[in-house]
Amino acid sequence: MTRVIIADDEVRICKLIMKLVDWDKIGMNIVGTAHDGVETLEIIEREKPDIVITDIRMPGYDGLDMIEKAKIINKDLEFIIISGYSDFEYAKKAIGYGVKDYLLKPINQEELLNALLKVKEDIIRKKDYIHLENEYKSSLKNHGDIIRKPLLDNPMAAGENNFENHVVEGVNSSQMNRAKKYVQDNYMNSITLEDVGAYIGFNPSYFSSLFKKETGFSFVEYLSKIRVEKAKELLKESDLRVQDICVMVGYSDVKYFSKLFIKYTGLKPKEYRKIFI
Repeated sequence: MTRVIIADDEVRICKLIMKLVDWDKIGMNIVGTAHDGVETLEIIEREKPDIVITDIRMPGYDGLDMIEKAKIINKDLEFIIISGYSDFEYAKKAIGYGVKDYLLKPINQEELLNALLKVKEDIIRKKDYIHLENEYKSSLKNHGDIIRKPLLDNPMAAGENNFENHVVEGVNSSQMNRAKKYVQDNYMNSITLEDVGAYIGFNPSYFSSLFKKETGFSFVEYLSKIRVEKAKELLKESDLRVQDICVMVGYSDVKYFSKLFIKYTGLKPKEYRKIFI
């Protein structure tokens, strides 16, 4: 079961969230409720949840401070934040802390459910990835043991070099998948080719060349495409201003964002939105 904590300084909001969802049906279990940031951190440390639903402003530690401290306890902890319209600018900052979704008050049942299912899917995907990565490392180690013996027995043995190359290519593919996942999870931040290269352990020049070979796009092109796709979703599914969407997908210059959007869609952001109204 996916473990969930609800944190809001208003007791009625916590009770409302508890009633809005059939938790057993979606494979989740509420393991605690809290009404201030200090209490929330204590429960996180004690109950080790997978998801925290939290108000962005609470006594003790406010939302962002609490999230930052909670990430030290568990870097994989996922957050859904709750905010009022007056807190929107503040809520956008939370995206930079890895917050998966935010809900505006009054809380809508369908939006809450969709946010929970989306985060749960991310958690499952992450756990599956870690499992596969561990299996791959184990397999790679075993292959390495197999390779070393024939090479010691006969350095010129036919086929060993090809097998080694195959293993290296497999490593590269695995690292590229990690790189793409990193971009997909952090597109809203000011990430660079150097940042992602360092994350997967490659120098910038090699990473740039390999990324283009594996994806068919330069790093900047790939990041731009991811950001534009997210912007398209926000334009279709929300009434947020173009300026706000621009910031939420990682850009600070609306004119530059609009230019890129036109490049990849053939339409201005407002024109794209009109199609779906």
